[in-house]
Amino acid sequence: LVLDASSSMEESSGAQTKIAAAKAAALAFVDLLRPGSDAVGVVPFNSQAAAFGQGSVWPREDFGPVREAIAGIQTSPGTRIDLALARVQDVMREMQHSLADYDNVLTVLMTDGRPDQGTVPAILESAGAIKGLGMRLYTVGLGADLDRDLLRQVSSGPGYYLEAPSGDELDALYRSLAVNVGCP
Repeated sequence: LVLDASSSMEESSGAQTKIAAAKAAALAFVDLLRPGSDAVGVVPFNSQAAAFGQGSVWPREDFGPVREAIAGIQTSPGTRIDLALARVQDVMREMQHSLADYDNVLTVLMTDGRPDQGTVPAILESAGAIKGLGMRLYTVGLGADLDRDLLRQVSSGPGYYLEAPSGDELDALYRSLAVNVGCP
């Protein structure tokens, strides 16, 4: 799970802030996974992608640390999607041989806005590398101020870009992903 933790995530979106909705949706996603047979990790990002052990959690079958990391996400300025996807790319390279143990390998990137200026080429490069390693890449846009074209390019294809007009719809979208894609 790659989660936008930029300052704009503090804005209201429906009944709660975007960041509160994103955390709740991510936790609901994790709750639908099977401990011991599914693995999940988290990479929050703003002006940087959190380092592993400092906000990001390596994919694991024990979900406690992932839940703690999601609950502890703090917002800050910046939207460096490129750095977050580069962090996922590193994980994919390290785990490439153990990925055969899982039926579905996917990344869910959620953002509410536009990436920092000048980072689009790096975003597309990392997204291409992730997809080239066999991972399906879902993008989830939250709210109205999105770079929909970019999110569609980053995703693995037309059915891999999803949109939640407000935080109220985000939970159902993540639940649908966990049930229909993550854990068939």
